[in-house]
Amino acid sequence: MEEQIRQFCDLLIARLEEEFSDSRTDVHVSLDLERGVLAASDDEGELFVQRQIRSLTGINPDDARSEVSGMLKADLGTRRDELENLPLPKPYDIVFELSGEEHEENLLTIDSDLIFLDSDLMEGLDSDLDTFWQDLSRE
Repeated sequence: MEEQIRQFCDLLIARLEEEFSDSRTDVHVSLDLERGVLAASDDEGELFVQRQIRSLTGINPDDARSEVSGMLKADLGTRRDELENLPLPKPYDIVFELSGEEHEENLLTIDSDLIFLDSDLMEGLDSDLDTFWQDLSRE
């Protein structure tokens, strides 16, 4: 299934490059468990990509949601630079939803003006700030 999700992401990025539209603000990736279909569309419902992933049929919805969204986050996260260079107006989000449910999960936000900090940079930040304030208050 991981390879099929990777292929879905490949196709999605290729289609977004080809079908530029100024009206796009979000990319909606939806999973239909009854049919085993993963699809991507814009805010108006215009379909970009649709792939059947048979191994998804009959899976518990909660398990499918966490498994598929995790794979999508991982794959799209490694392609952040590629997504930032697409000719789409920024900011835009890539969101994931299970068909028939209203809950959306944000997979990735693409915005040239935001800086995303990874966990390596954040480690020890609390103690560094505490030390800084202690040193500052002594002076």
